[in-house]
Amino acid sequence: MKSDHPSRRLAALAAALLTTALLIPPAFAAITVAQPRCEYAENPLGVDSPQPRLSWVLTSNDRAQRQTAYQIFVASGAEKLQAGQGDLWDSGEVASDRSIQVVYAGKALTSRQRCFWKVRVWGQDGKAVERTPASTRRYRPTNTSSSTRAPAVG
Repeated sequence: MKSDHPSRRLAALAAALLTTALLIPPAFAAITVAQPRCEYAENPLGVDSPQPRLSWVLTSNDRAQRQTAYQIFVASGAEKLQAGQGDLWDSGEVASDRSIQVVYAGKALTSRQRCFWKVRVWGQDGKAVERTPASTRRYRPTNTSSSTRAPAVG
């Protein structure tokens, strides 16, 4: 004779819920981009380099997440950047886990030129996450006596 005791039904329900929870990845497991920096500084006023280095930090609540690719956009105006136009540099999707000291490889920067940048990264799940620095970053050369001095990034 088959027993339909409430404790057995409760155990079966708990097992089903546990199995479902293990198969569905949590929403918070996504990778996020934080702390965008240029030449190790967050929003510097000027950086004396013709090819400034860009960096960012990845965060996730899931230990298994990692970056599989990135794309950097550098634009001459904030509105162009928001529209996804990297008129100074669009790195294209680069298959790499690199997020430290990525060298600017766009158009030559001129003295006092303002530039804005953002980075898009792909996690191992194939989803892209984009980050525009909180206070928009600017590429801006250090004020020097020579107009041919290397541009700075901020």
